[in-house]
Amino acid sequence: MTGNTKEAIKAGTWYTISNVAIKSIGIITAPIFTRLLTTDDYGQVTNFTSWQAILFVIFGLCADYVTGRAKIDFENTFNQYLSSIQSFILIFDIVLFVVLVPFYQQISILLEIDPILLFAMCGALIFSTPLNLFQTKLRFEYKYKENVFITFSSILGSILFSLFFIYLTNKEYRADARIIGGIIPIMILGTYCFFSIIRKGAFTIKKEYFSYMFKYALPIIPHGLAMMALAQIGRIMIVKYDCMSNAGLFGIGESFATIFFLLTLSIQNAWQPWFFDKMKTQNHREIRLGTNKLTSYIAIGTILYILVAPEAFKLFTNSPFWDAIWLIPPIALASFYKFLYGYFINIELYLKKTLYIPIATILCAIVNIILNLIFLPQYGYMVTAYTALVSYLFLFIFHWIVYKKIYKKQVFDGKILFLQLFICSCFILFILLIYENITLRYILVAIITGITCYINKKSLSAIIKKYTKRFVR
Repeated sequence: MTGNTKEAIKAGTWYTISNVAIKSIGIITAPIFTRLLTTDDYGQVTNFTSWQAILFVIFGLCADYVTGRAKIDFENTFNQYLSSIQSFILIFDIVLFVVLVPFYQQISILLEIDPILLFAMCGALIFSTPLNLFQTKLRFEYKYKENVFITFSSILGSILFSLFFIYLTNKEYRADARIIGGIIPIMILGTYCFFSIIRKGAFTIKKEYFSYMFKYALPIIPHGLAMMALAQIGRIMIVKYDCMSNAGLFGIGESFATIFFLLTLSIQNAWQPWFFDKMKTQNHREIRLGTNKLTSYIAIGTILYILVAPEAFKLFTNSPFWDAIWLIPPIALASFYKFLYGYFINIELYLKKTLYIPIATILCAIVNIILNLIFLPQYGYMVTAYTALVSYLFLFIFHWIVYKKIYKKQVFDGKILFLQLFICSCFILFILLIYENITLRYILVAIITGITCYINKKSLSAIIKKYTKRFVR
């Protein structure tokens, strides 16, 4: 095992564990917020964060998508690249804000967001770009401690500021207080990250750098918008075609199910720098073996998470929110699909074949919107989880086809990946049939855990011996 691989594994492991633990704070504090906020309040917060995520694609120009490749192409001037890109995006955002200000009332009505909160959102969007760029930089430099610290500060700050403002305001303004509490840490940390990038790269705007970004990042903007549409359109359409209360239920259910997505996303983010390094040396065999093993663990984790989720959800929420438990299986399975097609997107990013990415995502977003328009009015908010699941499966298949078209060498084992996807999907469909039977669910947990531990007994034994020796010493 090379030194670079060891460094990547160490950084990736701690990044993943810490990131998931930190972001789990949001779920751990859910009992506090579900007692302070109504389902309507959650609906308002959900609507705001959905539009914030969508608009960030425009304000951020998807610059973070090409940061990993830029680190290879501008290895000796990477800090100058980041500084130049950040400066250009800041100017772009200010111009965009000035252009939009005269239309703020119409935008407020369209998005169903209070004008004051709309201006606050613009501030958060402007400061999110340096925050995002800086964290991406740290990830590709394997500096997981600094990255984790920033994430921890953001999450903890959001919770503390939100609680502070909620206790200061009347009940009718608690949703606004929760939103403002989440924005303040972004602006503080964004300012810190902005000056950190400037300090290392100087305040410059170089044509070579933003020409590079335009060439490879701008084609991804439609993908980013469509990706956010896939992730957020369900919430927004529930507000439009159902009610704010059900949007709140969907929001809390999705947030809980998303805890596993945060795990897979953290693993994917930690894996990406290692993957780029291996692609650079054409070490396809190591990628293939690592991918097969990693996917098996993610599939098992997805199944186990769904099996134990109902009791955990009830522990952290009040009874008015419990109907959202049924959202967890399809959303967690969708997270597994998203993890899988991330493999192929990384190939497209590495080869700089970014044009395929927006085509796939736009088509899937259109499919998702059409499915929601057909089934949401008839079957209610629960169906949005399943329309998203179908859309992500389509996205996985599309990117697999693109990967086979643009790269003829065997990086991934297609038969094993499709088999893992099929087995995991069938297992979760079976779980839905027994989801109300707690005894059967935990028998399955015991069986799956036992088999997994037996298969990996050598690795587990080595880990136990290693830490036992440390403890004894």
